[in-house]
Amino acid sequence: MVSAKPPLLGFSPSLRQTDGGPAPKDTLRNVRDTGEFVVNVVTFKVAEAMNLTSGDYEISINEFELAKLTTRPSQVVRPPQVAESPVSFECKLNRIIDFGSEPPSGSLVIGEIVGSPRGGGFKGTTTRPGLAGSDWTHGRRTVFPYHRTL
Repeated sequence: MVSAKPPLLGFSPSLRQTDGGPAPKDTLRNVRDTGEFVVNVVTFKVAEAMNLTSGDYEISINEFELAKLTTRPSQVVRPPQVAESPVSFECKLNRIIDFGSEPPSGSLVIGEIVGSPRGGGFKGTTTRPGLAGSDWTHGRRTVFPYHRTL
């Protein structure tokens, strides 16, 4: 959460190195093209699939299929949600701040939450992991090593 009013979420995709030089990953390119995105909260049950989708793939690779994840339609925005996620935030782009032009620099993508989360949050459910940068992932009370797919 970046702000409560307006309700803003943020994430930071990094640049990747290609034969033609630095390039944005598909996620950043898609957000720039559509002005919309979905933040899907991940549980430990699908943590490995989440990690697999963070890899550096050619544009022709469908990360949902690669990670054996399924989609469900969003209510407000065009990008689909991850069906295995208990909570998905539908967002419209507020701004992108670029921090550099060489990998592994990246951008900060900030979006306004326009769609209500499904699933009612995590009340009474298991904890969930989240990327803490580099090869570390965090849960509610722990930080543990998790080799990222790059």
